[in-house]
Amino acid sequence: MKTGKIIHYNQNEGKGIINADGQPHEFHIQQWRGNEAPRLNASVRIELAETGEMAIHPLAVAPAIDTEQLAALGGQLGQTFKQHGGNMGARLLSLHGIPVLAAYAVFVFSGLFLTLITTGNGLAVSLHSWSDSLGREGVGNSLTQVVFWLSVVSIAAPLFVRHKLTPLLLCLPLLTGLLVMYDFYSLYSFARTAMEQMYGSLSGFGGLGKAIAERANEEISSQLSFGKVLSKAGLGFYGMQIAGACLALLGITRCLKAITAPQE
Repeated sequence: MKTGKIIHYNQNEGKGIINADGQPHEFHIQQWRGNEAPRLNASVRIELAETGEMAIHPLAVAPAIDTEQLAALGGQLGQTFKQHGGNMGARLLSLHGIPVLAAYAVFVFSGLFLTLITTGNGLAVSLHSWSDSLGREGVGNSLTQVVFWLSVVSIAAPLFVRHKLTPLLLCLPLLTGLLVMYDFYSLYSFARTAMEQMYGSLSGFGGLGKAIAERANEEISSQLSFGKVLSKAGLGFYGMQIAGACLALLGITRCLKAITAPQE
């Protein structure tokens, strides 16, 4: 078996010459085993059977990369992405309007980049580290993050689902804010339970221990309250709550309008 290159081919006669290892080898079209006709400078493989019959097989060659064509293709892809991205943005704007998109921008920015709460040791907690931070306190909840990302994705739902109830998806950001509020309350309840257990342990030491526990309970109760926990909430928390409330109001209003609108 040899490999070579076609250096001559006469299509009318069906005859050609292959240069393999510096030696010419004549061949006929009947010996050709390719699906396409032989062409000049094509790489081939020569196989000789035991009977002496020769078979010529074309070799697959990776096409050379044309930088100009590649640049043109890249430009076409860029224009395609730009066109579709612009069309999607225009469609979202026409479906939702500026108020909804602005509220969504506030909601997403507040959840991803702003602080939800500042812990007692001064640690600023954002949504992406929310479940981990609560997990260290024993009250972790990953549902909040799941609903947040569902809220983000749901902005594109009207592009694919057109229904009278579709505007209710605008209530998902408010649900995220309520889940954050619930997580706040869980954190507060966990701290209260821990303090009550400590009070009970002190009360078991007799009159002095009970007096200390009652005194500590009064002082800590004035500092440890749900209001105190909310006072540590950051701009991210309030941004999510306000944006979520606005989106929910717009969604419910649009849903009621779609339901009560006369059918054509």
